[in-house]
Amino acid sequence: MVFEKVLIKKFNIKKEKGWRYNSHVNKIHKLGEWSILVVFLISIIYVNPQKLAYYILLPYYIVMISFRAFMEWKYQREKRKYILTLSVLFFIVLGFICLYLFRII
Repeated sequence: MVFEKVLIKKFNIKKEKGWRYNSHVNKIHKLGEWSILVVFLISIIYVNPQKLAYYILLPYYIVMISFRAFMEWKYQREKRKYILTLSVLFFIVLGFICLYLFRII
């Protein structure tokens, strides 16, 4: 992603090896993300499949990525990874807005 490379260069963020979203800051972060995932999976059962994207997916992404950005900001502020995480959140929300406006979902 071009935008990510610009952010990495501008904010001097070190590139990590491996998959970025598999790294947790600490045990609280790991437990929090697993808890959010479990709540998401349980809530899928109670939602109409036609409304899944509106009522479950978007809030799940917002909560999960916001939690990740907060934990990165709180415990690894000097690495500045939270800037990349917040940019991902911005593009996910923007994508959902575009899909909604064009009546794709």
